[in-house]
Amino acid sequence: MRPGDVVQPGEPVTLPDSGTSVTYVQMPDELCEAYLKANPSGDCIEEVITTVTTEQVRTPISMAATTNAGAVHCKTWKQIRQPTGSPKIWQFGHDGKFCYDNSVAWYNTYRGTAGYHNCGYNSGFLYSVTIQACKRSGDRTSQVRFNVNGNVAVFVKGFPVHYTFMPYVTGSRYGTVTMFYDYH
Repeated sequence: MRPGDVVQPGEPVTLPDSGTSVTYVQMPDELCEAYLKANPSGDCIEEVITTVTTEQVRTPISMAATTNAGAVHCKTWKQIRQPTGSPKIWQFGHDGKFCYDNSVAWYNTYRGTAGYHNCGYNSGFLYSVTIQACKRSGDRTSQVRFNVNGNVAVFVKGFPVHYTFMPYVTGSRYGTVTMFYDYH
């Protein structure tokens, strides 16, 4: 799949090396039904806006001489997920940074650089978003992973319809950024 396509939950989307792209995700049927009851003009599609930037890091000669790995690069990314249309009734996302050298990818301090991971959300009238986990894994391996797990509740006639979201981003030792969008 590519940015700009409508994807089903669970389908991966490989992103370009840099720039902003928009991918569209179909809401699950039950969430769509609840969303349309609360927002009849909606279309059951979420837009995922993603920005990726790449930077080359200057590695000190003494550090470069001690490793067979390539030059150090870092990628920052930001993902915002929200219903299409207006108003933006709910919004959640996460952003982060990882570094890579064609041998491994990392987010903790290594070869003079480090990454990070942050998660956040906004809720609106008739909607509630909570973040349950913001985590990362795979430091100094061939692929790092950044997860945000949370819950969207759409209130219909005073009762919430809950869905758990679990999008994640992977970064490879070669700098490839892939996004996965999922609901349960």
